[in-house]
Amino acid sequence: MAVDFFKDKIELLSNVKVGDLITVHINTRTNESKTQAGRWFNSITGWRLEAGTGSAAKPAKQPTDDLPF
Repeated sequence: MAVDFFKDKIELLSNVKVGDLITVHINTRTNESKTQAGRWFNSITGWRLEAGTGSAAKPAKQPTDDLPF
């Protein structure tokens, strides 16, 4: 999921590394397009980060082949 960080909230990401377990507090907003009536879009904006404990889950092991049999 993509989360936007704006203005001073961008600095919250400065200490986050790939694989870090974090909790992100977000605001969600839904708006109708001004140019295309009936089309809606969502905005997800982060405003707070908390460091998690432990480590992120390891990705599932991929099969060596993709044959169904």
